[in-house]
Amino acid sequence: DIVRPLPMTMRIEGHTDSTPVAGGKTSNWDLSVARSVAVMSFYHRGELFALDRMSAAGYGDSRPLVPNTSPENKAQNRRVDFILRSNRPVNQGDKQLPSLPF
Repeated sequence: DIVRPLPMTMRIEGHTDSTPVAGGKTSNWDLSVARSVAVMSFYHRGELFALDRMSAAGYGDSRPLVPNTSPENKAQNRRVDFILRSNRPVNQGDKQLPSLPF
């Protein structure tokens, strides 16, 4: 029997620091959504990942990695996270599955 890997999905999550966006017409949430959609578009344009297996989400400044207390910390919070998911089972009884190429 050949074990074929199931398609992987990717959620792209955009984040910002707590500094309000200049001009006040755009929120940090808007910026985080735009950031994740831009990355998703890059992957789609480059045919790196199928569009129907990607999603984008924006969290604004609600999920900081570190406190927004210094320029260095704020830079760490301006980021995009990639969440990869596969429905492929880890094992099937005593049958060894081939490892994924990444």
